[in-house]
Order: sequence, then C-alpha cells, then structure tokens
Amino acid sequence: YIDGNNIVWWQVNDQIAYFGKARADEKENWYTLSCNSTPDNGGAAYFTAKNAGGEDIHFGQEVHEAYYPASLHTTGDVLELPSNINVDPERNAKHLPMYAHSSGPHYLEFHNICAVLKIQIPTGLSDDCDKIEVSARKNICGKFTVGPSDYKAVLSAPNGIDNTKITLNGTFTRGNYVYVAIPEGTYSGFKVEFMKGTTSLGSKTNSNNMEVHANKIYPVTITPGAVVTDDMFHFTNTSSNSVKISMRQYVANGTPEYSIEYYKSGQFGWNTYSFSTTKTKGNEYPGEEITLAGGEKIYFRQTSAKPISTGGTNYYTYFYAEEDGTLSVSGDIRYLLNGSNPDNAVMGENAFLNLFFGNENITDASGLILPSTVSKSCYFSMFFYCSELTKGPSLPATTLAESCYYLMFSGCNKLETVTMLATDVSATNCLGSFVPNVNGTLTIANGLQNISGTAGATITSNIPAKWTIINNTGSWNGKDPASQPE
Repeated sequence: YIDGNNIVWWQVNDQIAYFGKARADEKENWYTLSCNSTPDNGGAAYFTAKNAGGEDIHFGQEVHEAYYPASLHTTGDVLELPSNINVDPERNAKHLPMYAHSSGPHYLEFHNICAVLKIQIPTGLSDDCDKIEVSARKNICGKFTVGPSDYKAVLSAPNGIDNTKITLNGTFTRGNYVYVAIPEGTYSGFKVEFMKGTTSLGSKTNSNNMEVHANKIYPVTITPGAVVTDDMFHFTNTSSNSVKISMRQYVANGTPEYSIEYYKSGQFGWNTYSFSTTKTKGNEYPGEEITLAGGEKIYFRQTSAKPISTGGTNYYTYFYAEEDGTLSVSGDIRYLLNGSNPDNAVMGENAFLNLFFGNENITDASGLILPSTVSKSCYFSMFFYCSELTKGPSLPATTLAESCYYLMFSGCNKLETVTMLATDVSATNCLGSFVPNVNGTLTIANGLQNISGTAGATITSNIPAKWTIINNTGSWNGKDPASQPE
C-alpha cells in the first residue's frame, strides 16, 4: 500500500511472479511466491513458495527475475497492464506493477515500472463513485516489455487495439485517493471521469501535454466546477439522443491561431479546446469532438487575441455537429470575441462568418444574444443551410452595415420566426438573401415600418412574399411601405 508520504510498503499475502529454479537440476520456471512477513514494517518482505505437499521451495543461486503483482505475468513471456482493475481500498497499491532482476536468490529490489498517478476523489462530487475511467489520446495499457537496464514498461505495438482507457472499479469515497499506473511518456487529452454505475458524476480533461516518468508519483488535483451562467454562450442538447459537437477552423494560409476553452456539464473547471495541427479537408483543421448526452450543456469562451474569423473568407471558425441529438444555441455571442469581458468585445469585419455553417442539429437559436451594433458582413452566412433551424435570434441592431445580414438564414428551410429591430436598412446589401423563401413570420420595428423609399424597397426586394411581416401595430403586406398603419 502507499502511505501518506507516498512510500510504497509490502503487506502480508502480497504475491509475486518469480522466475527461477527450485533445485539446481530443474529447469527454470515461473513460481508464485507469497509474502509471509514484513520485518521492517513493509520496506522489505520475505516471500516463500510451496510445493504440492505444502513444503517451502528453496531456490538456488541462479540469475532470476520477478514481477508484482503475480497476475501481471500470465503465460509464457506475455506481460500485460490490464485495462480493467478492481481496486482494494485497504491495499491501494495492490495493482501497481513492479519488476526486480537479481543475480542472487535472497535479495530482490523492486522498481515501479510505470508512473503512478495519485488522484484525489473530488469532494465536490454529488455522490461517492464506484468507477473511475482514466484515458488519453494514445495507449496507456496493454501488452508490454520491460527495458533490460532501466526497468521501465514499454508498451508493445498496438496492432489496431484501442488501449487508451483504464477503468478502476471499487468503492471510492470523496476526499480519498486512488492510484493508477501508466507507462512513462508524454500524454495529451488526459481525462479522468468519475462514475456511479453508468452515470457520470463529473470529469476533467487536460488538453495540454502531460509528461510522466517511471518510479515517480504524480498528484492529480481536480479543481471545483467552473462558475457559469446561462447568459454565457452555450449549446444545450434538447433531445434524449446524444450529439457530438466540435469546432473547425478554415485557414487558407498558415495554421490555426484562434484559441478557446469550454465547460461541459459536470466537468471540473474550464478545459482548453484543442485543434488538430493537420488539415483534413481542404484548408480545414478539425477540433476535438465532445459528446453531449440528453439535457447536457457546453459553454465556450475565447482565450486568445486572434479573432474567431477575419475579413474575407480566408480565415473563419465554425461549429459542427453530428449524430441524432438536437441543439439549441443560447447566451451572449460576444463570449466568442472576448471570453473574460464580453462588454469590451470588438466586432470586426466578418466577425461571425459561417459560424454555424451547415449545422443540421441546431433547431432553436431564439436564446442567442447578439450585440446592438453590427459591422460589415458580421453575420455573413451565419446559419447558412442550418436546415432544421425553426427559431432565429432577435437582431437588436438599429442601424445596419454593409452585407451584415447577407445570406444569414439562407437555406434554413424550416425557419418560422425572426425578429429584426433595425430602423435604418439603407446599407448596401445588408439584407441580401437574408431569409429563405418559406412561410415565416418576420417581426420588425415600428420605425422601419413607417419609412419609405430606399428602406421599403430593400425590404420588399429581399424578404420573399411568403413571409408575414408584423409589428406591434399591425401587419404589413410587404408591398407598399407608405401604406403601413401608424
């Protein structure tokens, strides 16, 4: 077991797999030896083996080796770090692998062949847990060999087998510690998830690289949950089906520079969102996929000086989703421009270009909070071909900018309602292909309804006749602005 000073001690009945000879005239073989005493309180121990008659087996002077626990060595020369481990709370190091190699039979010095992670069960969990899943983006368990001189576990080639997750089973009390061994190396996407049955009580992902070394213990601290409010930009899975959500960056020249972090329901703290450094389609760099179960939310906020999109179409970032779940998008969109202080966000040209481009899982954007000012092409193709969208956000800007709403809802063929509060729509192409040719309802401001000339022509030429245009004072037939009710 491991004590409070991170020292590993032997305990009576610990078992090792020992390779040697019981007698000089025998072939070398594997034996299971049991600890029968720990004379110095666990720092050293005596191990014995019994023959079929229950008598102690005495070993000769040949070179020999041993593994702990005995179950680590199965048959032949096959060694395997298990992916499923039952943890004994009274013997918390029982499952941690060690190796010894010696030229004398009376003394074996064991080494931890893996790095040991010391994980504290967060006190902020809603309940104690019975399962802990530890995972990374590369293999952390499976068949391995031991270096002949450095006593370090080296995983064998994966051969297409996914060994990226270790599951710990047991009774894990909040505030206590659990230990897990992983081979020495550098890991990205390291994640710890705490479970009660099949229910996740919370998780934490570290998207930065984590370097660990064999024969060392590393504390893993899980911080309390992040403080989030529903006025922050977020998605909600509004169905009972799961949905995978991700971001993608289109970069015509160079590499992705926009950085963002996220908080998912039940996680501990904000997590850095990671993008691939390799293009997968044209000039697109995909980001990590995050699965939302029914009812779960995920919040995003910007962390870099680089804008989410820039002028022109050479650099933009958009949200992508797949699987059968449906999404609503809500909260202040300015968190994507300034995650720490959205009131200081600067909306540049093409600020939210293609932001939800082709996202067929979004059905409701009525809770999305947009700023009261606009910039050139800021919402260009924002919801382009979001084919399941039925409710658009309220558009509070009173003075429009060139192409600011151009193609904003184009291809949203299930769109039912949009509210636009502009009173000056004279900017060039500000409403070009604004909405699709469907039977929707557009709510407009009184001031816009009562102006004539250029503004009226812009409305009638860009809003299809199928749309019903209304405000608080009555309906407008979309043909003659001068005849509108006062």
